[in-house]
Amino acid sequence: MNQPPESSSQMAQDQAQAQPSRPSPPAARLGQDGNIEFERLSTDELQSVPAVAQALDNQWLPCRLLQPVFQAGGVTSKHDRILRNYVRSEYVRLLIQSEQIILNRAYLYNSAAVTQDYVGRRNPTRPIFQELLEKATIVPFLLHERSPADPPQSSPGGQGEAYGVTTAFQQWREVCQEVRPRCLRLSWDDQENERRARRALVHPFASFAKSITQHDLDLWLQDLALPASAREPFRQRLIEVERFCLDLTAAGKDVTRDALYREFVVAGPNTAERRYDGSKPFAAELKQLFDLCYNANLPNALGSYLLTPADSLPRVSLQELVALQRLASMSGEEIVQLLKRLAFELVQQGLNLPSLHLLSLRDVAEIRRMDEWHHYMQQLRDLLAHPQTFADGGTAHVYESYMRLTRRIVQMLQERRQRIPLRVWTPVVMIVFNIAGALLEVTLTNNGPIYTLAGQVAASLAGEAASVVATLVIRDAAQRRSQQDLSMSVDFMRCRLRAAQEQWREIQRMVRALPGFQESQVPPARPDETDSNLSGSESDAHSG
Repeated sequence: MNQPPESSSQMAQDQAQAQPSRPSPPAARLGQDGNIEFERLSTDELQSVPAVAQALDNQWLPCRLLQPVFQAGGVTSKHDRILRNYVRSEYVRLLIQSEQIILNRAYLYNSAAVTQDYVGRRNPTRPIFQELLEKATIVPFLLHERSPADPPQSSPGGQGEAYGVTTAFQQWREVCQEVRPRCLRLSWDDQENERRARRALVHPFASFAKSITQHDLDLWLQDLALPASAREPFRQRLIEVERFCLDLTAAGKDVTRDALYREFVVAGPNTAERRYDGSKPFAAELKQLFDLCYNANLPNALGSYLLTPADSLPRVSLQELVALQRLASMSGEEIVQLLKRLAFELVQQGLNLPSLHLLSLRDVAEIRRMDEWHHYMQQLRDLLAHPQTFADGGTAHVYESYMRLTRRIVQMLQERRQRIPLRVWTPVVMIVFNIAGALLEVTLTNNGPIYTLAGQVAASLAGEAASVVATLVIRDAAQRRSQQDLSMSVDFMRCRLRAAQEQWREIQRMVRALPGFQESQVPPARPDETDSNLSGSESDAHSG
């Protein structure tokens, strides 16, 4: 028998009566803002796999929409409808693939991907959203705010109105009255918080932009799908970015994303209007680089992980390994932290189910209770705790557990007779080391790694150093050549090898002695033979 929907306040009261209330934290941790209580968390209290989603950034666009949006001169209503599905899919993916998610407080009331789960007095998923907030599965991050319910700061050009802040903020305040959110800040001391924000968020972005020509240009041409003929014009544009940064600094102004957007990406002074200017050289490419760096700084500051969207530049495009290799020295802690971030990034790139926007928050809550989800999360924790196992089974275990989870999700939907196009595929994970033309391939399987060797170091390099490129390749198990819509290939390490020919012979000797070595019958899959689609998604995943 159908019952009339209850008000959100009544639903919250019923939920509170059905479950024992969480004990109050110590007074020093408890924040008060009128009739709103919240708990102050520190970064060392986060769970093992906390993640931040780039797609909830209001400026983010999937690669597939970049050209249409720039041609139209901005985000039209048609583009916005498609974009909402993309963002919702990424939000759901974050909830499924991470233990805990950290959301900039503004995203909690200005992103429709989030607000659709609690706006409306009779919204059936509001109690589920409140529970995720209460249990710190969703953690609001406060940049300058003292409380999760502080009124939004007024922004020039009506940015609040542009992003729909006024329509949802009051209901966000009501949610905060009904539960006790657990919130995160760089520091709960205002002066120290401001200092840390500048050091961890403002300065790293400025440093990236000021030294943008120091990155590997050829890698960026590949990542951004630019032709070789664009190399010199793109290099000149990067030089212009550096000059603009110097001019800002000379004028005593901060190098911010807004400032770079106004100069190189958008038309007009108000970046919130998202009027992208296709007449500016390489505007779309620079936008992607600026966005990636901007969004990577918060997870870096919090010791968490960035979940880059499926149809977007991967984190490795920041070339952080290359940058560290240029330093005279680095600490063991820096190496371990970088490997952990890269391990998370590389694994998550291939873990994508299309059409996730069709899953409800109730579906997500059920998925997070599955044994398969807990097993997947444990495998991910193990990999991030021991990143040195990345190429020795760690990645394979994560993929295997994730494949079991996707099958369970599909089964759940089939039982409900929901026709959601979720494709389950079985990937093969390979690490390919290219040493001046000689290839060492490590294929990760259920029975352990399989090693194959092919080619030789060029004779002209006798006694000399050579470059080494390590590439992660994901392809379908049923095919030698990778499937166009599911495969991905990404360089995750570049370095130099002294006395390359002699070292290659030693590598051959050692590898042939390893369990699992097989003489190559066919050449290993070279990285340039794979389709560098990092999404792992179907081509029609977000049509319409």
